Amino acid sequence: MPYFHAVFEVKTLSITKTRTFIEKSGCGYVTGIVLMIVLIVGMVYYGFGNRNDSPTASRPQTVVAAVGKHEVYLEDIQEATARATENLVQSNPAFQASLGPEFQAMILADQVVMSVNEAVIAEIAGRENYVLTDEKILQLVMEQVDSSILQLRFQMMQQGMLKPDATEQDFQAALKLNVGKDVAELKAEAEVTAQENLKKPEERRKYESQFLGMGLLESYRNKTKVSDDELKKSFDTWITKRVFIDPTKHTDEDPHEIAERVRAEIEGGLAFESAMEKYSDDTAPEGKTKSESNVNYTLANLTYDDSIRPIMDLKKGEVSEVLWTSSGPAVYKLIDLQPKVPENFEELKENFRSTRVNEIASKKLQDEMKQIIDGGGVQWQSEALKIAFEWARMRNSLTSPKGKKEIAAALLELENRALEVVQENADIVGGQPPALILYAIFNQRLQSLPEAERSSLDERKLEVLSIVTEFDASADLLIELAELRLAKGDGPGATDALKQAAQANADFTTVGEGRYTRIQNLRNQLVAKKLASEEDAAAIDTELATWRIDLADYLVYLAESNQDFGDMGQSAYNEINSRLAALISKGWISDEAATEVRRLQSVWREEKLKFDKEEEQARKEAEEEAKAAEAEKAKEPGPTGGTPPSSFNPLPGPAPGSGN
Repeated sequence: MPYFHAVFEVKTLSITKTRTFIEKSGCGYVTGIVLMIVLIVGMVYYGFGNRNDSPTASRPQTVVAAVGKHEVYLEDIQEATARATENLVQSNPAFQASLGPEFQAMILADQVVMSVNEAVIAEIAGRENYVLTDEKILQLVMEQVDSSILQLRFQMMQQGMLKPDATEQDFQAALKLNVGKDVAELKAEAEVTAQENLKKPEERRKYESQFLGMGLLESYRNKTKVSDDELKKSFDTWITKRVFIDPTKHTDEDPHEIAERVRAEIEGGLAFESAMEKYSDDTAPEGKTKSESNVNYTLANLTYDDSIRPIMDLKKGEVSEVLWTSSGPAVYKLIDLQPKVPENFEELKENFRSTRVNEIASKKLQDEMKQIIDGGGVQWQSEALKIAFEWARMRNSLTSPKGKKEIAAALLELENRALEVVQENADIVGGQPPALILYAIFNQRLQSLPEAERSSLDERKLEVLSIVTEFDASADLLIELAELRLAKGDGPGATDALKQAAQANADFTTVGEGRYTRIQNLRNQLVAKKLASEEDAAAIDTELATWRIDLADYLVYLAESNQDFGDMGQSAYNEINSRLAALISKGWISDEAATEVRRLQSVWREEKLKFDKEEEQARKEAEEEAKAAEAEKAKEPGPTGGTPPSSFNPLPGPAPGSGN
């Protein structure tokens, strides 16, 4: 089995295994906390490092890219991809069911970008003669540990294990109770682990991959000097008005083209303020019209964000070209440029300076990285991963093509290159990565089209699905493939895809029910058109019957495992009853299974009544205890032997309102 296929293979736990896992793991909340503790203490073993500058003879290393002398290895990307996938599923098991080829491709592409970025940073560090010492690594590790402990505290609050107003003492006690360690013990263990790992060349390299960028950025900050005058200048403010086109409100049109038309109207004589009222998707401030609102940017904003930097070149009253901001396209008009030093500048000067230094240092590193990447500084050995890298940058970069036509053209170019790689079948990464990337890019291009136009890509869709299902035989993709083959009259191809889809449908939620219905309908169409043999139809029927049996077992499991007698348990009980009624009406559940579900539901109702009775009794006892305590308190004498007068003042000094 290819490595990438093993990484992404989605395994469905049997009901027995699922029960065993839940029973052994105990409280899911505590399990999540323990995972966080493992991350804090282990650190390097869960996601640190993708780059290895000195491959060992005992471990094969396949170079897929290089930046100067710093190489990027396939095996490191594979491991990072596996870790990222595992972490996603651990953080939310629901992700496991949604790890289709597009999601897999996105994870893979993001890991390629991270690996290449690490090599780029290593190249920059070499040029700067920057060396990350053990002491600096340990310092950065412990800073990450502190950050993780803060996240842990927030997580415990979210999960009800800690009150929002909990003290530090409460947090320490909750940690000790749930994981057997307090903060000091956690930090000490993490420090010992880090010190031990720093002695191991392989583990030190992983630390270096994780922290080299942070250390280099700190070095840049230390070299960056901002005078008081420069700091004041950074608050210079460009006061603008804008016409903003929100892409989410124009799904059937190209937002960039809309913005270009608006700008043309302004150039043709339409007043800018009128264009704002007529076209802008910005919300008007309360009590004002859209045209009365301004959008202000400081010098710091404009020098840090390349997407809006052209505003700096505008003269008063001048209108910008269409700029693509982080939210969408906009046209700006400069109203004024004003110096605006904050009133509390002297008081917060050092805080302002620290922020500005961070901005300058970050921008310097970003620009240097961009210069190397855009300047051909990355030498690729894998065309498939190069395509993945370019696709990921296009998804994440503000400088990518933004008009729908431009995006579609860029996607088609990447798609054709990916298809060529798949067809040549000679890339060093094997067949699965280019197939996943091909599907993801094609699907993005397909989804960018209006629904009425998508059928025009059916031929390419059939080709892409035929390729990707060789590596990802998920039910949804196979159903789509069967539909396309049926439409072309390919009976054997459609039947084969449908049999595989029936076998692959391991979802027993309403999503799985929808798949079942689609498979059954397609099966009937194949038989009606005499495109499937009786033997093939019977094979599909057998798989559908197996799914119905498993579905019944799943419903029994849900009823049996519902041990919550609060609101969530009541919701689960209602949902089970609703599902049972629906399955009975469809004939999808046997009488025996339905009887067992009803029995378990009856048991839950009885336990629910007991629970409610006990809760009510506990509530009454608590109320009686509170009343008794209040009565006892009322019997106690006040500070002066009785009830103090209304003018009693417990604080030293004159009584309020005495005038003294």
